[in-house]
Amino acid sequence: MYRIVVAGIMLLALLTAVQPACVYACSCLPPGPPDQALAESGAVFSGTVTAVTRPANVGGIAPVRVTFTVARVWKGPEEVTMIINTPDSSASCGVDFVENGEYLVYARNVEGTFQATLCSRTTQLANAGEDLAALGEGKAPTAPAGGAEPPSALPAAGEAQATYLAPALGMTFIVLVVGAVVIVRRHQTA
Repeated sequence: MYRIVVAGIMLLALLTAVQPACVYACSCLPPGPPDQALAESGAVFSGTVTAVTRPANVGGIAPVRVTFTVARVWKGPEEVTMIINTPDSSASCGVDFVENGEYLVYARNVEGTFQATLCSRTTQLANAGEDLAALGEGKAPTAPAGGAEPPSALPAAGEAQATYLAPALGMTFIVLVVGAVVIVRRHQTA
């Protein structure tokens, strides 16, 4: 029995280290009202998705890059083209943007990159009636396409992997140590 428990703990630890992206799931509080979401966002705009660029390792931690042709702006750069990032899956709070879809986007500026998640009020434009009423008319974009691109560089694959590898390895070590202590104590008392 002792060996089966040890083998199970080691297998769990190994799976945690090998697939750290599978451990995280989307969990957030519902977004606040439109005026609060506007205040907390770095950019709020409506627009049509013109391109969705997925990372090479599908299901990984690299973000999806989404390009919009902007129709109206309420906050942030007033450019004809906006590029934002969103996590690669809904489990990581990523928005499933569809090419040619029209959206109202609430994006945060995270380390110089605009990002939208399921935790924001980002939604299809057809479902944004409450938000549009609260936000008002907005402005037409003024900067031409090809102007200064908003910050949106994707992290290099190594940078993204390093972000999650250290916590996964740390968690693996903790699971192994705690498991070993529990097993040794049970074995000693038996």
